[in-house]
Amino acid sequence: MRVTAIGIGLLASAFSPLLVALALLVQPLPGVGLNIILAVVLALPILLLGLVLRATGTLPPERIFARAAAPRDIDTIALVASYLAPIAIALFAVDLPRLVAMAIMLVLLMVVYVGAELFYLNPLLACCGFRLYQVVDDATGVTVAVLTRRRGLGAGGVINGQLIAPNTYIELGSRR
Repeated sequence: MRVTAIGIGLLASAFSPLLVALALLVQPLPGVGLNIILAVVLALPILLLGLVLRATGTLPPERIFARAAAPRDIDTIALVASYLAPIAIALFAVDLPRLVAMAIMLVLLMVVYVGAELFYLNPLLACCGFRLYQVVDDATGVTVAVLTRRRGLGAGGVINGQLIAPNTYIELGSRR
């Protein structure tokens, strides 16, 4: 149950910056103050990310023995690049068909994100210093995704991570 809640929190926080941008582009409210309030309300999932990371810390850690590790930060950059389609549509969304197209693109992005269990692709985690690695676990031979604050993750290292999605771990407290 906690892992599901963590996944929902990661989903909400991953798409929060996009929702803020779209809300301000598509339907600006009259007055600067109302737009600031709207941006704050839509940015609440960023606060949720802090709660998610705290809840993740209560999960039992698992040891992963890295046989091989490769950086995969490009995957997070690809997710952020996929934000461009709805934002580009929103820039020119002056009528209902374009607004519907933007909503469809956003829903499609979210369906792919959830369906492929891409919870580790979160630009806010990257902003918090987390890097994404693809790691082959020496003990099981299984390839897993690992989020860590380490600057380098090489073969032969030991990772103490919490499972946040199938074959996806986060190593909290690591800063090297």
